[in-house]
Amino acid sequence: MKKCVFMFLIGALCVSLSCSGCVRTQNNQSTITENVVSSDTGVESADKPSSKDTQTSSVTKSDTKSSDDKSGDTAKDTKSDTDKKEVSKVESQTLTAEKTSINITVGETTFVNVTASPNKDDKLNWETSDEKIAVVDGIGNITALGEGKCVIMARSESDKNAVQSIKVTVSPKKEAASSTQNNQNDDNDQPTITYLESDEGQNMLPQDNEPKSKVESVTPSVDRIRVAVGQTAQLTATVSPINVDSYEVKWATSNDFIATIDEGGMITANEEGSCTITVTSVSNPDAKAEVEVEVTKPVVTAREDEEELPKQELYIDGILIVNKSYSLPKDYNPGGLTGECAAAFERLRMGAAEDGITIYLSSGFRSYETQNYLYNGYVYYYGQSMADTFSARPGHSEHQTGLAIDCNIISDAFIGTPEAMWLAEHCHEYGFIIRYPQGKESITGYKYEPWHIRYVGEENAQKIFESGLTLEEYFGIDSVYDY
Repeated sequence: MKKCVFMFLIGALCVSLSCSGCVRTQNNQSTITENVVSSDTGVESADKPSSKDTQTSSVTKSDTKSSDDKSGDTAKDTKSDTDKKEVSKVESQTLTAEKTSINITVGETTFVNVTASPNKDDKLNWETSDEKIAVVDGIGNITALGEGKCVIMARSESDKNAVQSIKVTVSPKKEAASSTQNNQNDDNDQPTITYLESDEGQNMLPQDNEPKSKVESVTPSVDRIRVAVGQTAQLTATVSPINVDSYEVKWATSNDFIATIDEGGMITANEEGSCTITVTSVSNPDAKAEVEVEVTKPVVTAREDEEELPKQELYIDGILIVNKSYSLPKDYNPGGLTGECAAAFERLRMGAAEDGITIYLSSGFRSYETQNYLYNGYVYYYGQSMADTFSARPGHSEHQTGLAIDCNIISDAFIGTPEAMWLAEHCHEYGFIIRYPQGKESITGYKYEPWHIRYVGEENAQKIFESGLTLEEYFGIDSVYDY
């Protein structure tokens, strides 16, 4: 009897241990399975059992370890994926221009496409090294203003180290030569000719005793152009070789609804869209070329009625006031920075250099016409509401006064730099103020621009600096467009 009881107890104990081990193993396997499913699909929850939870067979220690290893691998994979995502967030931008150097003549406008990668939607900020040579608007349209060389730069808004430079060479505008030779006749119907130049830069004029050649090619002044609805643009063309049988060309458009062109090469933009202008030699129809035309939305004018522009500028305590409420006459033009402002800036620049800080002029005086061009470029690219937060409408720009300067990098990348902090702390010592300080956007009407300084004279600058007020607050005036 004792032996039977003893055997019974031994059997019960084995069954108990076996069941306990089975339950623990099932729990372990269930947990592992749930973790893997959750990691792979992100759908199944911990409350939802897997088919393996219903298994009653025991699992060996080696199987459990294998499952643990898989779970660890999954965790590593997840961490690896997370690391990759973190890297992609800080991935640097690369800017690429279709051309890194261009040659244009005074008065011409062209544009250069600059693409960003990997973020193709990255905002670009455009700058010019010399506004007297060429200016650029917010979408990359470059306009030649004076003979010389400068550099146009496109900067990434998200990556301040991503910069693309375009070298610009501006040549003087050529005088058109008449095909009438040696003043032998005064036929006003003769076409206008643009002569090619030799390597020495001398005009290669055709001679009467030379045989006439057949026109081989026609080259338009630009291969692409942007024109706003309601605006016009002049195209010209050059035929080659030099001494040809006829210099006459004809112009045609692929879509009259988008843009028309007259026999003299004048484009008139009618509706938004794209079309192609073709210029063809009259004497040789096989010699032709095309110009891609993009017609953009209508240009926003400064005022519907320019008669409303002020006839005289406003001064308060000897300080010229220009903001959204107070504008300048259209013909107000000091011709550049005023002598007093330029001299003060030179002192500021030298003072900064003594402190190990480099300050340079990126943008100074702008005429009414230049500001009108720049502003409408920003409107086209960003919309008027956004453009009004950082660009002045023509007639309302302090740059037209010859008393305002944009220093160094004209973008948010300048915020917080040693140069920006130095300007904020010391520019008043040289007669300047930070015109659009941080936190005053609703008062000045413009976003924070630590690079924009305005000359008001040393005494006034000191008082305004010590007051901690903007120019609007200091004089009790507003800055709001009334149109």
